Amino acid sequence: MPKQIDYPRASLKSCLAVAQAVNDLGGECSSALAGDKLNKQHTSGAFKGLIGAAVKYSLITNKLGQLKVTQLFRDIALAYDEDEGKQARMKAFLSPPLFRAIHDRFQSKTLPVAHFEKLLIREFGVPDQFASRVEGYFLEGAKQCGLLGEDNVLSSSHPNAANEVIENGKNGDDSEQSAPIEKTVALPSATSATRSAPAVNNQPILEHNRHSEPELEGKFTVRIKGPGMDSLIVINEEEDLLIVKAMLRKVEKRLAVEDE
Repeated sequence: MPKQIDYPRASLKSCLAVAQAVNDLGGECSSALAGDKLNKQHTSGAFKGLIGAAVKYSLITNKLGQLKVTQLFRDIALAYDEDEGKQARMKAFLSPPLFRAIHDRFQSKTLPVAHFEKLLIREFGVPDQFASRVEGYFLEGAKQCGLLGEDNVLSSSHPNAANEVIENGKNGDDSEQSAPIEKTVALPSATSATRSAPAVNNQPILEHNRHSEPELEGKFTVRIKGPGMDSLIVINEEEDLLIVKAMLRKVEKRLAVEDE
């Protein structure tokens, strides 16, 4: 089945700062106001990535540029003690499907930090140029919420947030909704409204699709499939196109090797 590439592009710590800024502005504000509060240019790709990451951690919702803190962030901000706050932060940290999948695989086991970056690339489909940053976000966040000890054993503690939804079954973001990591995404056949290139000589297939599973309806997706590769990339913002280009470069290198 295709892998849904879905991970935050910022650390949990940075995203908590974003949610706190929105909270300080009354719990709901425009992205422009949040950017001013954080002294960041709200139209920049970096800030948009930060907002998208905060949505993936389920700390805020984003509807057409209007940001609002979630109940999960309030649980963190209003925790009575450190243990309660840590449980809420853990729930936020495990909201991104990739991070939840890593935790589910290595819980109660030693995390292979020596080759963790390579594991993200080879087994979880993270593009090469993003793997180092994603590794840092995971390790930092896991330590922050008490999931990763000094011996690098990943705790089996789990707030059971895998299927939890925010605010009446939606995370409230039209552009950053996350799907379960192991969900099978059924792409339409070539006879439906899909632009696709047929496989030739076992070369990878690239498919564009705007209507697949309900949670992906209205979104652009790109699927790259071939020998040892089957990835579904959701295009939420311009930055996601970098992932597509990176995957295509990977295909290009493999084809060059085969031609030699």
